[in-house]
Amino acid sequence: MLLVMISSCAVKPAPIEMPLKLEVPVAEVISDLQRYIPIKMRESGVPGLSIALIRDGKLVWAQGFGVTNVLIGEPVTETTIFEAASIGKPITAYAALKLGDAGAVALDQPLQSYLRRPYLRPSQWASQITLRQVLSHTSGLSNSVFGNTRIHFQPGSQFSYSGVGFEYLQKVIEQVTEMEFDNYMQQAVFKPLAMASSSYEYKPEFESRAACRHFNLGVAIPEPWFWEPTPDAKNLVRSTPSDIARFMIELIQPQHISSATIDEMTSEQVRVTEHVRWGLGIGLQPSSQGEAFWQWGDDPGFESLMVGYRAQRIGVVIMTNSSKGQQILREIAARAIGGSHYSYWDDVNMILVF
Repeated sequence: MLLVMISSCAVKPAPIEMPLKLEVPVAEVISDLQRYIPIKMRESGVPGLSIALIRDGKLVWAQGFGVTNVLIGEPVTETTIFEAASIGKPITAYAALKLGDAGAVALDQPLQSYLRRPYLRPSQWASQITLRQVLSHTSGLSNSVFGNTRIHFQPGSQFSYSGVGFEYLQKVIEQVTEMEFDNYMQQAVFKPLAMASSSYEYKPEFESRAACRHFNLGVAIPEPWFWEPTPDAKNLVRSTPSDIARFMIELIQPQHISSATIDEMTSEQVRVTEHVRWGLGIGLQPSSQGEAFWQWGDDPGFESLMVGYRAQRIGVVIMTNSSKGQQILREIAARAIGGSHYSYWDDVNMILVF
């Protein structure tokens, strides 16, 4: 096992806390963002961005800015589809927890018990990993993109952000439901929550609305070139900010899953750093303004962020079609809803297992 620690994280300043914009009129927030977002996009070189705003537990505004492809110049709209990358993880977590509500899986039952044949590399810990551990990133599995199914430490003993854990969970979901992964996600999540522009698998009808990914040198790569042949639970959901906002609203005021399950999902399971905690499939950050739930999306040519506050029923989703998007996501989120403004990526990425 190789544990990588970035020591500079220990001396970072505390989060900059801003009042949540609960009393600021929505029209005033929107007007400010309509001026501010194009300025930040020009400064950072981000060609396209789409945003959705939640207030009082409702989707109150969605708008696109810039272009889907710098070569063509087609405008981004609120219906433009982006790769949301790891925002797929909390959606997968929600779907797995719905199975828990139905009694099909249990949080603390070893996942291996649901499979007809082992998925993980044989080890003394292979039969110990539970749904709770996968969702809280304490499974001991890596974040490797190369299908590394080795367990690097005793499950439950520490945090390490893991994409492989969600690949493992995908296999379990498919076995338990006897359905292809995206079919189950459509049935359990996307259709009930009216997320009609969301999918983990390639859909030809999405092509005309798909944003192109742009790398740091400004090179545009059109979709569907990067669609993988099979769905990937850990980071390959395609969606719009409005659809992700509908998912966030379900976390704020659940209608299709028990409130007790969402309470557990958004409760601290493991403390990552001084400022960051993890729930069941979703990041958490406490502050004097309240506790935020969040997840970022980070894949080549696409960067995105969702941040919400359950108690205050407020949130924002921002998606960009650029590897430079991370430079502006948090600033725009803070401008949209206020709250604690912190480097989520740095804290989580300071602990990686390879």
